[in-house]
Amino acid sequence: MKKVTGFCILMILSLVSCTTTATQIPATSIVLSNTPTKTPAPTETPEATPTEIDYRVQPLIIKDQSELVDSRVSALVSGVVRNPSSEWEDWVKGLKYDGFTRTRFTLNFSDGPAVDFSYAFIENGLPDDYIDLFRQMKDLGIKSRYSLSFWDMAHRQTGGTISHNRLSTEGEIDRYLTYVEMVATSLKGLVDSYELWNEPDANYDFYQRIEAEDYLRIARLAIPLIREIDPQAKIVLVSTSSYTDENTPEYSMKILQSDVIALADAISLHTVNNDASPVFRSEYYYGYDAMWKDIKQVAEANGFHGEYFADELNYRSDYSLNTLQPEPGNYHPYEPEIAAKYIGRMIAINLGMDISVGTSGTNAIERPFEGKMIRNMAFLFDGLQAYPFHVDVQSESNFVRYYTFVDDIGNKYIAVWHDGEAKLVSDNFAGSISVADTSAISVTALDPFNSTMQAMRFTNVENQVLIEDIALTDYPIIYQIMVR
Repeated sequence: MKKVTGFCILMILSLVSCTTTATQIPATSIVLSNTPTKTPAPTETPEATPTEIDYRVQPLIIKDQSELVDSRVSALVSGVVRNPSSEWEDWVKGLKYDGFTRTRFTLNFSDGPAVDFSYAFIENGLPDDYIDLFRQMKDLGIKSRYSLSFWDMAHRQTGGTISHNRLSTEGEIDRYLTYVEMVATSLKGLVDSYELWNEPDANYDFYQRIEAEDYLRIARLAIPLIREIDPQAKIVLVSTSSYTDENTPEYSMKILQSDVIALADAISLHTVNNDASPVFRSEYYYGYDAMWKDIKQVAEANGFHGEYFADELNYRSDYSLNTLQPEPGNYHPYEPEIAAKYIGRMIAINLGMDISVGTSGTNAIERPFEGKMIRNMAFLFDGLQAYPFHVDVQSESNFVRYYTFVDDIGNKYIAVWHDGEAKLVSDNFAGSISVADTSAISVTALDPFNSTMQAMRFTNVENQVLIEDIALTDYPIIYQIMVR
């Protein structure tokens, strides 16, 4: 969501990089690789690669959408009440086709500037036909999250006033808890989780901001209320605005360092809605892994043991920023193809750190490059788990970034790319990959940008797999290693 405070957004954070290939590589790795060295001759005879394998580039084959279980990628819509419920039914049916197994799908408005008093009724009761949309999503195996932002519209329409520092008075708190009770009762058993407000640090001028102390106070009251009504649902906390804003990390830390964070089932931070790349906010981009490591350490030191969400992923294009969804702020639009490559990188980065991903501002019809990348990445990562195993990447690239995964039967996956500037015409760098303690029966390179795949030649040598003659490009290629 947009944060509007004087209609400007300030940005910070730090740069972290490595200069050598480490001897023990975690699942989340940024490696500045060495120049390729000649591979030593194997000390035992490599197993012959079957000659009948077709090594030509083929169209990417992905599972049917009915087989998609949990890609951990979500779509975002708020203010759903502005459109008839019938118009959302086809959208719901198409979610899995586009790779989404989760939604942030909220009937009310999630941002103060978007509030429309014509729909004040939505805070008194949720219409049955809209409730049925959540039932449809559940039947399709889609997990929905409802954001419990509240604008007190009926009270204001009858002459009541509210504070710009929301939920700071007893009257506002009482009316908010009544709203929470109504929503949880209406959606009981239908939604996966409730989010306690969207961007409580944002939009003071639009009655959205809640002081951190008041947020903690209301969380202590609202969480047990929700758990009593809908005990199977999860609670999502924090949900602060763009993490590049100068005040957002400090605000977020007040919640992460509190006793309240132990009551949450999930933490959401909007860390991916800022267009950060090697050429824009590069310190933030290269420091992203270290930043999240610190966030997790703080949360877990205060008793949190749940899921993390990096929400509102968007890399803007000129079209999306200026035509499709105009918005104020210090953003950096890219060509659509380049935006798609950075979106692919950020999905791999977050899933590689075991962080689920929420998207925003992307439309598969009006943004086909970006939509195709999201879809392919979601299908390829469905069922995979971030998992550390030792990988050595040798390449002519000065920047190599990769993350490692396994599936439920132990096959290994490596998402790897050249982590410099993404370009319309990709730079390609020769390289090789070796994977220790592994014996492979096949290796396939999966290309989500071009929707292609290719069987790779490899050798099993001294209990490691060696994949030579790879080409690193500026978006993730996923190497699928089927093991014995």
